[in-house]
Amino acid sequence: MRKLKLIIIVFLFSSQLFGQSQSASPKLFNNFEHYIGMVANGTGDMGMIYQLSYRLFYKNTGVNFTVYPFFSDYLNEYNLGLTFMYRFYQKKKVELLIIQNNYYFESDEYPSEYFYPSGYFNNGLGIEADFIVKHDFSIDLMLGGSFYQNFESIVPFFGLGFHYKL
Repeated sequence: MRKLKLIIIVFLFSSQLFGQSQSASPKLFNNFEHYIGMVANGTGDMGMIYQLSYRLFYKNTGVNFTVYPFFSDYLNEYNLGLTFMYRFYQKKKVELLIIQNNYYFESDEYPSEYFYPSGYFNNGLGIEADFIVKHDFSIDLMLGGSFYQNFESIVPFFGLGFHYKL
């Protein structure tokens, strides 16, 4: 009889522990939104740069990580980006965001350090409109101003992105 009581107590205690841990973890994960996609940005005289993108949102704030690597026998260049985002308007098919982007660009294409530095930063501030085509797919339009080539000049930037919600 004592063994039966001990087994019942252990079973009830362990089922309570597992029951609490299973109900708490999905709620925490559901607060985050994950996106992957591709972004095309144009700033200054760099032309269009196509980047792979990963976004992470927690409620209305988020970060966007972008990367553009290109390595070949005659040209090596890359662009790394970190963008901070704040979603200030959200409806079923449209979202508006304030974005603050930071990019580092480096290339060995340019002939001299005098004409262009081998690597430089672009920092910008703008607005983004996300048009939700399907529940998990959006088209993003970006527009703003950027401090170009280590804060030497101010130029406009624009962009187009496609993101898929995971």
